[in-house]
Amino acid sequence: MSKIILALCIYFISSQVSAQTIGQLLTQNINGGTGFTAITKTAALVSQNPAWDTNGTKTLIISTASLDVGLAGYNGSGFLFTDQIALNWQTAAKVYNVLHDVTENPIAVYDNYNSGFTLHFRTGMEDLVALQYLTASNGFIYILNAPLRKLFPITSVITNNVNQLIGSYGALIAKAGLTDTVNNLSGVTFLIPNDAAITSAQAQLNALTTSQLRYVIANHILSVALYSNLFGTNPYTNILGLSLTPLTSTNAAGETTNKLGNASFVLPNDLTTLNGPGQTIDTVLIPASFPAGADFPTTLVGHTLSAAVTTAPATTSASTSTIGVKSSTTSSAVITTSAAAQTTAAKSSSVSGKNLSAGAFITALIFAMLA
Repeated sequence: MSKIILALCIYFISSQVSAQTIGQLLTQNINGGTGFTAITKTAALVSQNPAWDTNGTKTLIISTASLDVGLAGYNGSGFLFTDQIALNWQTAAKVYNVLHDVTENPIAVYDNYNSGFTLHFRTGMEDLVALQYLTASNGFIYILNAPLRKLFPITSVITNNVNQLIGSYGALIAKAGLTDTVNNLSGVTFLIPNDAAITSAQAQLNALTTSQLRYVIANHILSVALYSNLFGTNPYTNILGLSLTPLTSTNAAGETTNKLGNASFVLPNDLTTLNGPGQTIDTVLIPASFPAGADFPTTLVGHTLSAAVTTAPATTSASTSTIGVKSSTTSSAVITTSAAAQTTAAKSSSVSGKNLSAGAFITALIFAMLA
């Protein structure tokens, strides 16, 4: 008899939980764990966000600090809502993908490479991990250890990335007088030589004229938005109209390396920015020779320049450099499909997630009473 009662209770509870929308779960404040404050504050916004209660496939991402961060939080409210996907961590196992908001703008990349509930979110500025989740009838709520921040321009991301491995390239962009120019591009991919690559190529870079340096910066900007999970086999063209041949290889451990020319993608990769993704590479792409009048182009292949290109200041002459000065200290293997790399990329250690549904709690209580 007790088993029958137990089964009926579980059925009743699960049916009630499955009927609750994202907005209803927030309003009920049913969790009492780490995210309690975040849910309490976000629940106050339910009436302003009717889409949280409508049918569909939705994901709401908040944090333990939501609404305490003001304009620092994504869209100024400390939460991210998308109706593009109901991000189910259970079916997202071994998945690496791009998360878009309601306007289909790419906001973050996520993965669930570890066993159990360990969902990582990465943006251009930080690496985050989901601490807890709620299951609703129309999607999921995830509570992160810190807010997903709004998108920033590429130069801000390069300078302030949490991994602090790529800041030197931002200084090169500034030296070339191209900060405002690149910050006004859109739908492109920035190939970002890491600090080790810049150090290895420093002598060659110092020998360039300012115009040649600007040409080198342009050589690192693809005409398409390329995330690592969409890496193809056809050549990619940069804004100079030059072609870069892709190559993908997989080692015995199942780790995949993506390359363009002789430059390998390395961590951190898939940095989301206002202008398009940033991909860190281990090589500075310096051409063996420069065409006459080499400079940052005033007409971009495949794009319209939304900000005027400033004229390069006068500088001294320079010598020709070799193609692709590779970092001598950075591994050329970038792992876009392995657990090890994505775990390393996450700033926070793996935290066991907790399903905070009322049904789970009451079910456990019933089991305890009948034991």
